[in-house]
Amino acid sequence: MRYHYLDNIRWVTVLLVMFFHVFYYFNAYCMGSGIGGFSDYQPQDAIVYLLYPWLMPLLFVVAGMSSRYALQRKSAGEYLRTRTRKLLVPATLGLFVFQWMAGYFGMQTMNFRFHADLGAGQPWWVMYIMWAVCGGGGLWFIQLLWLFSLIIIPIHRIGSRLKRASNRTLPQWFVLVLMLLFGALLYLSNQTVMDGDNSMQDPAMLYNVYRPLYYLTAYLFGYFFFVREEVQCLLVRLRWMTIPAALVCGIWLTITTFGQDAYSPAYIRSVGNNLYAWLVVLAMFAIFRRWCNYDTSQLRNSSAAKICTFFRDASYGLYILQFFVYMSVGYLLRAYTALPAWTMYVLLFIAMFGVTPLLYLLVSHIPILRYCVLGIRKKSAK
Repeated sequence: MRYHYLDNIRWVTVLLVMFFHVFYYFNAYCMGSGIGGFSDYQPQDAIVYLLYPWLMPLLFVVAGMSSRYALQRKSAGEYLRTRTRKLLVPATLGLFVFQWMAGYFGMQTMNFRFHADLGAGQPWWVMYIMWAVCGGGGLWFIQLLWLFSLIIIPIHRIGSRLKRASNRTLPQWFVLVLMLLFGALLYLSNQTVMDGDNSMQDPAMLYNVYRPLYYLTAYLFGYFFFVREEVQCLLVRLRWMTIPAALVCGIWLTITTFGQDAYSPAYIRSVGNNLYAWLVVLAMFAIFRRWCNYDTSQLRNSSAAKICTFFRDASYGLYILQFFVYMSVGYLLRAYTALPAWTMYVLLFIAMFGVTPLLYLLVSHIPILRYCVLGIRKKSAK
């Protein structure tokens, strides 16, 4: 059985991640993130505050649900082999085959922003390793997913022995309690973030990006909680509560925190950030389950069907390849042109949604690149 609304949440969220990175790269307030802003006050940076808190938690919830469905169809060994090829191969071989180029432009971005000269005087092979390692930073999502895949297998085996109890319908009051627990655990798991100076050289900054306990919580709630039919139906019924609440909370958070470093431990720990992320996750599931639960290939408009189906099938590859595109195009625009700021935003947007799909088509047609960069063995695989 294909869960179309889940597919649609995934590809739409990936496109929003790409859209987010256009503004993230030129943001003025997040230390160590992107190449820096054009002025001290940039209203367009509101996009960062509106999207950053919830994009990745939503993807991890979806990933947890997908793991539950996959383990119902596959053996643990087959599931792990598939996950390793799709997740670990791009995060290892892909670094030295392709992502080193993203790492190169990432280092150039840091040099430009902080007036540094990272790697100066090092031989080419040392720099190549450094670029490959830096290029893996953007793949933190799939690195964590592979680790979570290892964790979920023994959990699934234990759960399968309790299948009868696991499939029992939950009372609505208990579902509401679990929803509150989900929000509380997301908040508490963010409290483990260490304090630091918020520079990219600070280990605390790297921890702020990975936040393993936080994302593991979202992943496990996807696996155990959001996957249940009664939970999804309840979220649909509560949509006129969660959708307005998410909108109001997002606007309030953006207005009250605008200008703060959204990557800082204090911001990540804040009640507003966690509440907003949780509300949007609930609202997005309600929206897509209620209004977007359809196969995009069956849309009446053939052009829309082809475009949406392409993005649905290519979303994973687009997520992997986008880092090279926005790092390279963004850096070249900022470092080597004197174009107006709005022009750079427009050109980077065009590159993200024009060049990235073309790059995906190119990579997906070359077997060795398709395997090493995307973890896809055959062209027809998704």
